[in-house]
Amino acid sequence: MFRNILFIGLIFIFSVTDIQACLCKSGSPKQIIVSLRKSADFIFSGRTTAVQVSRTGNYASIQVKRQWKGKLALEDVKVYSNGGCFISFVNEREYLIYAKIDEKGKLTTNICMRSGLLERSELDLQVLGEPIYEQKVELNLTTSVPPQVCQEHDSLITNKFQLGSVDWF
Repeated sequence: MFRNILFIGLIFIFSVTDIQACLCKSGSPKQIIVSLRKSADFIFSGRTTAVQVSRTGNYASIQVKRQWKGKLALEDVKVYSNGGCFISFVNEREYLIYAKIDEKGKLTTNICMRSGLLERSELDLQVLGEPIYEQKVELNLTTSVPPQVCQEHDSLITNKFQLGSVDWF
């Protein structure tokens, strides 16, 4: 009986062919970050705008917000993560990405490259320092509505307002 169970177990173990191990570099987190700063082609952060998941890996479209290394288009970039160390991207989340360009010209990353959720990347951000690019949000506070006459007060409404004030005049 024991021999039959052992035999079935061995058949099961050797019949699984799609097992991949994730062996990451060893060292202190700070040493790994410094090493990745040198070896990665691109280091950036941004929000996922689309995610496609498969059994062997996935990809995410990421709207780049900050860059520490490399020059990326300032729009959505597609990042692939596959193999045994792929990242399970979630849509509409912020990520810090260390990426390389593979032999097919795709931007790739994995968990061994410390790519992951931005909210968990405090040490990385400290070691990386100031980004070389940071998306600035600019508010266009002008309006194209022509001035109007207030019938009740017989005065001119100019459609101007002061930033930080709720009083419109």
